[in-house]
Amino acid sequence: MYTSHSHNKVSRLILPANRLGRDFILGDLHGQYSSLWALLRKVRFSPKRDRLISVGDLIDRGPQSSKCLRLLNRRWFYNVLGNHDLAFVVNLASGRGADAWTQRFCAQIGQYGGQWYMNHDRRDLFPLAGKLNNCPHIITVGDKRPAYHVVHAAVTSFIGERAMLITNQSLKQYEQSSDPEALIMILTGERLLWEGYYSQRTKGLAPVYCGHTVVDRPKWSLGHLNLDTGAGLDDTSLDERRLTVLCHQTKEIWSVTVAHPEKIVRYFVPRMNRRQ
Repeated sequence: MYTSHSHNKVSRLILPANRLGRDFILGDLHGQYSSLWALLRKVRFSPKRDRLISVGDLIDRGPQSSKCLRLLNRRWFYNVLGNHDLAFVVNLASGRGADAWTQRFCAQIGQYGGQWYMNHDRRDLFPLAGKLNNCPHIITVGDKRPAYHVVHAAVTSFIGERAMLITNQSLKQYEQSSDPEALIMILTGERLLWEGYYSQRTKGLAPVYCGHTVVDRPKWSLGHLNLDTGAGLDDTSLDERRLTVLCHQTKEIWSVTVAHPEKIVRYFVPRMNRRQ
């Protein structure tokens, strides 16, 4: 029987630099499996050399959530937990709204979160839920020092509208936090980065790739580059939903329109200036 473990500690996975190929960072997937493969074919993704690292929210809203979960079986795929992912692993085991933790995440994801698996055989989903449950909250890539971090929403917290700046060194303290639940809520749910006008740079912090809050085009805020371009939007037309992937080594970005997999645009990571 599958049982979700309590997320009472911030989990971070440290990966070495990829010396064989490229690292691709994937924005919020939300069940858009076919769109993902349109992008991977476009960039000529090599499973033997390349890695795909997701900012989380593999599921909900799109038509192929169960297929997206099966990416967790691939050796070249890595994922950080998003708020939809966390709600799923708790709901599947305990039932919707069974505890305060579930209720808070269900409030974040809205009334349509989790509907996709109601008609699935849950026994088939338990092994995948177990793998998802064991995904980290943060991925750091680099050898002697971080080259970049991947998180779902943000590593930066706020007091009111004042940002609490995080560095590579202070980020290590997340794993020993005395209030891990509050940090996990920030890592998977923070939105204030995209509601104000904050400096694009933050001293001492490697680039942080993230998603969670939909933007028209990838943009910077306090050292975070947001890659969620609306693949999981449920209140707009399919023509406006786009899935985005970034190559860390070349700084190229590709976005595909969910409704038209042949419509893929390529551009480069925007420059990180002092101000937006």
